[in-house]
Amino acid sequence: MITAKLSLLLAAVAASVAHAETEITGYVMDKQCVYKYDCEPGVCVAPDGTNPFYGPEEHTPWCLQLLSCKRSGYTIMSTYPTEADGKHSLIANFTDVPSNKAMLNYIRKIEPSPKRATKVPMPLVSVIVADDSPIIDNITQISGDVIIKDPWPESTYNGSATTQTICDSVSNASIEDNNMCFRSDVIVSTADFKEMFVIESNGCPDHANMEGESGTIKNSQEWPMAPDDETPASGGNPSGANPPAAPSFSCSDLKQKLVFDPKATLHYQVGDGVLNGCLEVENDGWIGFGVSAPGATSGGFMNGADAIIGVPGDAKPVQKYDLTFSPSLMPDAQQTLEDVDLVQDGDMMIMKFTKKLVEDGENSIMEVGLNNFIHARGGSSLEYHGPTSRFIVPKDFSEDSTSGSERRTQCGGSTNIDTFEAMYQHYTMMIPQAPGAPGDATPITDEIVGIMTNGVLLDSHSQTWDYDMCNGHSDKKRQYHYHIPPICYLKSMGVPTPASDRWWINDAGTEVRPYSEMSAQFPKTGLSPVVGFARDGFPIYALYGPDGQMVRSATYEGDLDECNGKGEGSDYAYYITAEPPFVPTCLRGTVGNFAFATSDKKCPEPGITNSISGVTTAAPVPVPATPDTTPTEPTTPTDDTPSDDDDKSAAFAKFPLLSALISAVLAAVVLFI
Repeated sequence: MITAKLSLLLAAVAASVAHAETEITGYVMDKQCVYKYDCEPGVCVAPDGTNPFYGPEEHTPWCLQLLSCKRSGYTIMSTYPTEADGKHSLIANFTDVPSNKAMLNYIRKIEPSPKRATKVPMPLVSVIVADDSPIIDNITQISGDVIIKDPWPESTYNGSATTQTICDSVSNASIEDNNMCFRSDVIVSTADFKEMFVIESNGCPDHANMEGESGTIKNSQEWPMAPDDETPASGGNPSGANPPAAPSFSCSDLKQKLVFDPKATLHYQVGDGVLNGCLEVENDGWIGFGVSAPGATSGGFMNGADAIIGVPGDAKPVQKYDLTFSPSLMPDAQQTLEDVDLVQDGDMMIMKFTKKLVEDGENSIMEVGLNNFIHARGGSSLEYHGPTSRFIVPKDFSEDSTSGSERRTQCGGSTNIDTFEAMYQHYTMMIPQAPGAPGDATPITDEIVGIMTNGVLLDSHSQTWDYDMCNGHSDKKRQYHYHIPPICYLKSMGVPTPASDRWWINDAGTEVRPYSEMSAQFPKTGLSPVVGFARDGFPIYALYGPDGQMVRSATYEGDLDECNGKGEGSDYAYYITAEPPFVPTCLRGTVGNFAFATSDKKCPEPGITNSISGVTTAAPVPVPATPDTTPTEPTTPTDDTPSDDDDKSAAFAKFPLLSALISAVLAAVVLFI
């Protein structure tokens, strides 16, 4: 009997070994870049400005989705470079259609649209392959329907209770002593070959989130940081309660679409007197969108139409044209388009614009009633396109399902819980180990300022004035983040805060409080520990300086600079302020990379329980502004999760099934004992 059982056991173990798998972790790279740009840094770079062998962690989904890149196939570069020359190695090669398609699908899951993927690099990926996969020249050959995933295991997103040690000053920050001031589930390591700290976070806050939301609050103020004679750069909402359709938007915000033909689609949003549009056309020459004259009929839709045409290579590539006889530029006084852009993205030409619905001397666009829209496309210069490249589509915007007050912009969460739910993330942010002295101001191009010591992002994009009871919210990427002083988090860190979470709303509860009155809602004196780090390595403090006095932004006669920072040399630091711009809008050091991957697991709504300096701060609750918005007391989540050992990064776990195999053998030994 024992012999029979042993035979069965050995057969099972043999089968397990035969089907054993290995996890290969590294950075995705397309073969075209590998073959074309194997050279020294600075000598040659890929289309997105990166070098595949010396900076694969900087490669973007945009570059990976270019048509030529997709056709070339994909590879995996090593996580770390060799010490001898700082060069990353090619460690895996996708060899057939199914494996390359699996990688492309993963890339699109991280960022579905190439046009939105020009700023954020791809994160590390793990590929599960069979142990017996062929290896040629130390490069694993991958084929078939492989599994591709983020390197972090599911156990990382367990909501386990954490601890944190406050750092009064950045001089006290140490990985060994206090995890660089971060919460204990934030993984901080060093990438000495780049002289960077690597910060990995799950992105979920240690306080209530997405509860007690304000809804979008009307704001009639202009953003005070705008340069003279320029459109407000951030935060203004002159139109009232609805989020502004102009002057700035992202193509990813446009929920409606108008399909002219299989090669041309207009993504759009109509409201507040303007049309925001992104015309995407499979073409490498000029593209156009037009509005027919009233009463136009079949065969005459082009005659008398007004058009927006993008011509690649022109000094002003996107302008308005009159099509009465042949395309002719409208006078300068009528060139009123805003937020224009024309880019070639792989095999797609994308034209972005904002146009007023009603303008003197032009065909009006009606929000209610039938419009006849036209599209045409052509070659490198504006010329006759022929009847096969002209398309007419009638449209009545009142038939749209999302318009007016139902529209949401990039942030918020009270309208569509599926779109704006806060989810566990895998953030990877690199910051310089020694930022040195501050240099010239550098604009923040991807909106990510830095990361707070609880692992939540600090963001600089336009205000939407819709915040939860802790003054944060989530976005379409399902990333919870802060724009203004987050009072629950600051309170847990010992920073003085207002009595109400609605400090930014006027006393009547109807509009955003005047900017000039916001600082008066906070105590005048207090102290702040390090509350975060910017991407250039400088620390972030909140509201109060070393002297205990409230810091004020430059716009309000304070001593902060244009980036909301101050200090000399290594003493330089950024500040969150109680008035615009609230957070840094530029950085003065070398900006490190930021990448992310989104899980399918929700952040705990009460927040992750975090013990700070021996005091448990499980979702601190502010005093509500009015009784009908009083939030319920959050409950402390039950801790039935794995030990702290499970919180280690999985980026280096090469053999995920080894432990399972060992467990099976040990169980069998116990059985026969």
